[in-house]
Amino acid sequence: MGATLLLGRRESTVNYVLNDPDYIQLSCSTLSELAVPILEGDTPVGVLNLECDKKEGFDQADEATVVGLASLAAIALQNSRERMLDAVLQL
Repeated sequence: MGATLLLGRRESTVNYVLNDPDYIQLSCSTLSELAVPILEGDTPVGVLNLECDKKEGFDQADEATVVGLASLAAIALQNSRERMLDAVLQL
């Protein structure tokens, strides 16, 4: 997840996290991971990170779904920022 955000990479699927030198294990049961950056333009502002207790726990359909959710999250974050700015300007 960290490399996805820090490097601004596109979605990243790790089929077996124990073989990935960049993976930082926080849960002993996690065997695969799908990380998708939330982007505003080319700027990463967050990551949707899914973990699974099975090897190869994510497929292309999962990836496509999470990429779509990340796009919606980026829109929601932008709308929220705009509303907060409008509220501040009305004070």
